[in-house]
Amino acid sequence: MLQSHTQIYRSQERGLVRSEVFSRYSVFNFENTKQEADLPFGALEAMNDETLCPKNKIMRHVDHYTDVVIIPLSGSILYKDSLGNQAIVETEQIGIFSVQEGMVYELMNLYEEAHVNYLQIWLRADEKEFRRTCKSRDFEQPQHNTMFPVFAGWKNDIPVLKTNAEVFGHIGVYNDGRNGKYTLKNSKNGLFVFVINGSFDFNGRALHSRDAMTLSGIHFLPFIAKSENAAVLLIEIPI
Repeated sequence: MLQSHTQIYRSQERGLVRSEVFSRYSVFNFENTKQEADLPFGALEAMNDETLCPKNKIMRHVDHYTDVVIIPLSGSILYKDSLGNQAIVETEQIGIFSVQEGMVYELMNLYEEAHVNYLQIWLRADEKEFRRTCKSRDFEQPQHNTMFPVFAGWKNDIPVLKTNAEVFGHIGVYNDGRNGKYTLKNSKNGLFVFVINGSFDFNGRALHSRDAMTLSGIHFLPFIAKSENAAVLLIEIPI
């Protein structure tokens, strides 16, 4: 019998770093943010909600093999790394960039006046089977009220952007009152939930915009949208 465990991360309790040009809310510990309760969840090492001011950039140094997932929520972002790779990721697109140990990359806001808000996700990659990728593509969302895949590991045949980590990422946008359910592909995996917009009830647990939750020891997760155009990101992860 599976032993279930759930942890909720409220948006107002996330780690915050802010400067004149940049702000970052971190679900898990990141850089100098250290809380015992906010350790990584399996291969999911970082889940950051970031805002970058116009004509500014940030740089990151990576200590181990990592897949960097970028999901713009407003505006577009330019990715460049120390190997000369670059790509622009726009709203309703997703970008995945495989970064080797010791590499440096930057994210830049090209707009003259507008801020850019995006999710930056770090997935720990397997060095032995590491494959480089530097790609972006549209979500290709079929319709409201359904979960659709946006990225997945190399070892499966789902036609989405591939990650080195054997994870399954889905996004869904739901109308108020509509039900949904996510069934895990492997009940030994864990599930990470991040509410992008609006509110949901996940099997009796209410989560609102930018709240997050981790679950383990479950076979499936039922939910119901509690607002119009409620959007959620789900990541199934080996733990």
